[in-house]
Amino acid sequence: MREAERCFRQAIKFRPHDYSAYFGLGQLFEKQGNTDAAIEAYEKSLEGNANAALAHYCLGTLYAQKQDRRALRHLTEAVRLMPDSGQAHNNLAVLYASMEPAQLGLARQYARKALLLGYGVDQGFQKQINLSEEDSR
Repeated sequence: MREAERCFRQAIKFRPHDYSAYFGLGQLFEKQGNTDAAIEAYEKSLEGNANAALAHYCLGTLYAQKQDRRALRHLTEAVRLMPDSGQAHNNLAVLYASMEPAQLGLARQYARKALLLGYGVDQGFQKQINLSEEDSR
């Protein structure tokens, strides 16, 4: 992994606005469990390409793990940029359900869309947000 990090840093040195190198560095840090460094790298990748859907998705997921409200902005943007991603819709649904106060209407809306896209939404979560069987068809 040190070699991969060295390669990404070298790419950034030669092309400081190459969002893909920052994204790769973010993926590496995330796999190492270094959440703060991963967030920083993903944020830098968005400076190079504000429409990098996967960077928004990864940031949203990491911010959600930290219970940071910035998760909502990034997961919403990920869904906008990747409207066919059941996983992004599901994660946004889970985020809405976990808010204080819970936004169950929005959670159901995004969970329903995830199901329509073929994503396997957890049965327990479906019960938690009162998603009916008719909604999951």
